Amino acid sequence: MASKSTDFKIEQRAYVKIRTLLKVSPTDVHKDLEEVYKDTALPYSTVVDWARRFREGRVSIEDGARIGRPVSSTNDKNILEVSALLEEDPHITLVEIADAVGISTGTAQAIVHDNMKFRKICARWVPHLLTQAQKAKRVQCATKLLSEFDRTDSRRLFEIVTGDETWVRYSEPLSKEANKVWVAKGQDPPMIPRHDFRDPKRLKNSTKNRRPRTGTRGLRILHDNARPHKTKLVREKLKAMKIVELDHPPYSPDLAPCDFWLFPKLKKHLSGRKFESRAQIGSAIFQYMKGVPTEDYKKVFFDWIKRLKLVLQHEGEYFEKLHH
Repeated sequence: MASKSTDFKIEQRAYVKIRTLLKVSPTDVHKDLEEVYKDTALPYSTVVDWARRFREGRVSIEDGARIGRPVSSTNDKNILEVSALLEEDPHITLVEIADAVGISTGTAQAIVHDNMKFRKICARWVPHLLTQAQKAKRVQCATKLLSEFDRTDSRRLFEIVTGDETWVRYSEPLSKEANKVWVAKGQDPPMIPRHDFRDPKRLKNSTKNRRPRTGTRGLRILHDNARPHKTKLVREKLKAMKIVELDHPPYSPDLAPCDFWLFPKLKKHLSGRKFESRAQIGSAIFQYMKGVPTEDYKKVFFDWIKRLKLVLQHEGEYFEKLHH
């Protein structure tokens, strides 16, 4: 006598067959099944597999008859082949695994998830794949900055002025999930360098209006190593204004307040919105910046100190972002 679970599978296969012959996509079919069957709905990979069979001319919705002892597709040979495929290409899909090994996508899913305990997650974006020398430079800079700011009056942090540039599009895209890879349980995602496409611009100093008595005297500027920031003209100008440049290691946006705090919050605020003109974009940015509490701007420099310490803890390697 067939179990209730088996009956559900047969019912769903029949629905997959009918909808597939009507040229409905597996994605839409799977959504319908989830809406009706909830937790007992067929996995998406199974729907894709059966839809393919029906497109290729399969008529029966029953499992194929087996003679004698059942042969399991999740045998050692297939597991080894799947393991080799994942090692060669961690981005490979279950459908591609099934085609390469000659098994169903359901079996491929069982091997990957149940036997190998793998899961598919997004690769971790990093600004750059750091060399040992660059990691050492990050440690050196962090040590120097901590010696100056971590053991002194916290008010000295507010002598720091920082700024940077970023792209803001007329249509800011929603956050997306990309570069998923298969990793073993407990394994960290791989790191992928993020392409830098910034348009170099000079950082304009507007502190004189805010400090009419002292102006720029006594300020310390924290900016990255973009070429406009390191030109001879800029450095001579900063020196003439008696502004001290703080040492900043290369490829380290995780240590630049605008990059690790302000820009992500701004992009999240603008996410999904569309603008018709530069004036609309400028107004939206101005209103957002104006609405950020003063305390948040102050707090970011204490978080900067925490990040410098994390650089030392991770021996110069990138670390997971802090939550604000």
